[in-house]
Amino acid sequence: MTTHFPRFGLSLGIAMLAITTPLLAEGPGGFTDGMQASDGVLYSVNQITGELITIDPNSAAISVVGSTGFNLVEGLTYHTPTDSLLAVDNESDQLIAIDRQTGAGTAIGSIGRDFVFGLTYSEHNDTLYAYDNLANELLTLDPTSGTVEGGAPLFIDFVGGLTDQPETGVIFGVDFGNSQVFLIDLEGGLAGPIVDVGLTSLQSVAFDSTTGDLFAIDLQVGSDALLRIDPLSDTVNTVGFLESVSLASLEFVPTAVPEPSASILLFTAVAFLSTRLSRL
Repeated sequence: MTTHFPRFGLSLGIAMLAITTPLLAEGPGGFTDGMQASDGVLYSVNQITGELITIDPNSAAISVVGSTGFNLVEGLTYHTPTDSLLAVDNESDQLIAIDRQTGAGTAIGSIGRDFVFGLTYSEHNDTLYAYDNLANELLTLDPTSGTVEGGAPLFIDFVGGLTDQPETGVIFGVDFGNSQVFLIDLEGGLAGPIVDVGLTSLQSVAFDSTTGDLFAIDLQVGSDALLRIDPLSDTVNTVGFLESVSLASLEFVPTAVPEPSASILLFTAVAFLSTRLSRL
């Protein structure tokens, strides 16, 4: 489907705006009232051991699931139709599937790109998105083969990760170089940074559908840190330091289907973005 932005004269298979101006410098409040407990589990892959791990989103405690058989996993997403995790292995440049129960990884097929970070499956439009950091393109992939089906420019030098709001299809990402969280609304034609996290090195991000907050991994000397970010109030909290290093992927899977309140608030955020853009 072609999205058209007449204001910028841009019409592509996936249309995208250049990200230049902070759009939510002063948010109207957060998704949550205080630090609501998260009801789900975070997944990541240790790049040193190749092991799938789970992370408690409320304490940052880690448990090992099992070996994936791949060592350079730098994108991770939950694929609802198959109840499995999909990931990018940048050693073999392949899309892979990972069993959530055992950690075992299976190659799906070659992506044909060398430096793909960020992977997110959108339930909203049944589309798998990824980001090519060499070409600076947002890609769509065939989840059954790994083949690139489409792409469009997104002017960010180093996307550390992508994540999807499942009920609306809005995509959040982290900019590794500028330590910012950005938002992409393909249907509404909006894109821009929403949170400046400060002196961090953001590698991977995951949307928590039970609270509306984001989790991100901050690469540090020694143990990495798990951050919790409220994308509307700009609040950033450190959940804890992880008992592992070299984590370049993150995904949240809820325990149960979330209530729709988070999506309603997100629509409010998108409406606010529209207002801000109209003034530019």
